[in-house]
Amino acid sequence: MWQWYRNSCYSFATNEEETWTNSRKICMNKNSTLVKIDSLEEKDFLKSQLLPQFFFFWLGLSWDPSSRSWLWEDGSIPSPSFAEISWICEKTAALVKIEDLV
Repeated sequence: MWQWYRNSCYSFATNEEETWTNSRKICMNKNSTLVKIDSLEEKDFLKSQLLPQFFFFWLGLSWDPSSRSWLWEDGSIPSPSFAEISWICEKTAALVKIEDLV
């Protein structure tokens, strides 16, 4: 099933899992490509369509060793603001006296 938004239609594979390469082939067989995010509005639309249990989806973005950069399938370079993802920071815990916790 395809979801329409602005100038594009999107198909969300929520019931199957594939490698990036196989996902790309499946899209090609549907006369489409893995998604390319062109604007913050498109990113927000895609996020709004996803159910909480689906955290990860393949994008049409891959590492190009020759240029040492990430590229969309059409060869363009992604804007840093479109490649945001949540993160977790970690550092060594400081020693604390038990009485300081009360």
